Amino acid sequence: MTMPESDLMLQWNHHQQIMEDVADTLRHKDPDVTLVYSDSVEGEHFSGSRILLSASSPLLYALLKDQPFIPSTIVVAGSGGKNSTTFNSIMSFVHTGTIIVSKDDLEEVIPL
Repeated sequence: MTMPESDLMLQWNHHQQIMEDVADTLRHKDPDVTLVYSDSVEGEHFSGSRILLSASSPLLYALLKDQPFIPSTIVVAGSGGKNSTTFNSIMSFVHTGTIIVSKDDLEEVIPL
């Protein structure tokens, strides 16, 4: 398919890097939701952006869709042998698009 000469293709240079920087800022400096991963008595807290989390995970979308859009804490019960380290890896993946996971942990991460 050819483009008419009157059309222009605009490309945002460094878009991915900018999006990664914004996602990281939303997670660490300006989060609008805190998830508490409850695999222990205290639970571990993970901050993030509800928009990025919802867009990246059907499970997180289901948890967040009916929550008021105000900064809030949501408890995510640990189950199925998953631990808070794995959950932290998932949070990083959702916000940056990259994850480093061992082959041994792959089966644990894939369903999320």
